[in-house]
Amino acid sequence: MNHSEPVDLLDGPPRHLERYAPPWASDRRTICGRTLEDVAAWVTFDEGKALIAKHGQTRARLLFCQTCVSQQRAVQQRLSWDSNPALVVHDWTQRATWGDGPAFKRTRAELLSLAQLVELHRGEYEAIVNAHSTDELAAKRRAAK
Repeated sequence: MNHSEPVDLLDGPPRHLERYAPPWASDRRTICGRTLEDVAAWVTFDEGKALIAKHGQTRARLLFCQTCVSQQRAVQQRLSWDSNPALVVHDWTQRATWGDGPAFKRTRAELLSLAQLVELHRGEYEAIVNAHSTDELAAKRRAAK
């Protein structure tokens, strides 16, 4: 956790859950959409899931931001960059930014920059994509044996 854990979990402000983000995203946000700098206490998504599993959904409602907990169910399935990058990007672009605010503008700029980097380094990009594809195919073949 980013703050020392109180002796009683109910002491202190409600904890927010950090939203999974693509690795290039510079601003970190909570599931309820606030920046981490804007909240008094937060835990990573995985730490939050562990606390919910340990204390149960009912008690978790006393520990966490109500919006984070209610929206957490929408992204509760296995969500990590390595396991499902498409789902992380979908969640980040659809649920973590609203309207035409600063977060939306930053995310738009990051995605346009990534596209430009790919165009400038197309050969290197294709080689990396092929390497990931080959690694995944090899892993699937090993698992099938």
